[in-house]
Amino acid sequence: MNRLETLSQLILEDSSGNSKYGCLMLFFDYDKAALRKLIDKEDICESEGGFENESHVTVLYGFHKTVEPKAVLELVKEKGNLDNIKSIPLTRLSLFKNKGFDVLKFDIMSSELNKLNKLCTKNFEYTNKYPIYKAHATVCYLQPGTGDKYLKKFANMKFEGKPTKMVYSTYDKQKSSFTI
Repeated sequence: MNRLETLSQLILEDSSGNSKYGCLMLFFDYDKAALRKLIDKEDICESEGGFENESHVTVLYGFHKTVEPKAVLELVKEKGNLDNIKSIPLTRLSLFKNKGFDVLKFDIMSSELNKLNKLCTKNFEYTNKYPIYKAHATVCYLQPGTGDKYLKKFANMKFEGKPTKMVYSTYDKQKSSFTI
């Protein structure tokens, strides 16, 4: 299985509720309405969820069941330097492609998110098939083969996200959070 197929499988596992791992996410707000107006309704893949309504970037996926949500959130509050994450630069759109749908996403370049990811990987048990952290945030799920036109259409657009909360979701989807 190549990297894209493996990532697609992780997306499918996570969206199907069959995940066996916990996940730490940073939620944020941005001008979704401006972007949504520019995406053709017939291109949206509603069967996969359509637009992402709760914008977030995954800090780390793969926490083992034994990891306590409280411990993760306390470490992040204490040593995560969240004051340095004033905004999330949503600068480049890209795609995950697979047979069933295209995932339109923002690539996020943030040294602070990279540091937060490293803080978690050094302090908690986790399983992750990707040795390099590549922060991204899903915009929407599109019909297969329709995503490329949006990469061109949005090539010069820049968006910025404002962090709102940190959320830890356990393997069985129990959520713990705090406001930023």
